[in-house]
Amino acid sequence: MIRLNRKVIHLTTLVVICLLTISALYIVAQHVIESQEVEVIVSAYSLTITDPEDGTIYDTYTFTGALTLDGVVVSDKTVTLYISSDDGTTYVSTGQTDTTTIEGTYSISWTPTTAGTFKFKTQVTVP
Repeated sequence: MIRLNRKVIHLTTLVVICLLTISALYIVAQHVIESQEVEVIVSAYSLTITDPEDGTIYDTYTFTGALTLDGVVVSDKTVTLYISSDDGTTYVSTGQTDTTTIEGTYSISWTPTTAGTFKFKTQVTVP
């Protein structure tokens, strides 16, 4: 009985080895066909902002800039002015917005009601 089990195990091992060999030959015999190479260029938006001259309380400060996509102007996008009164780590919206023109430009005014040092940036949402 023990001899029969060894023969069965030996025969099973041979069958597994044969199957693995056949599988390996099949894999080696397959041909890999590739397409041609294509290139994709991912464009980046750019939003600029000017730094108006310093002034005094109740002066009106005008921030201007432009929105472009790889150097081409982008119109009809809403730009929002953000302000920070700390070291520039926290910004909140001033509520002031403008829509970019056909030249891709915007102009947003802000009038401070308190003295201090402030940092500004603009933001736009694009697809």
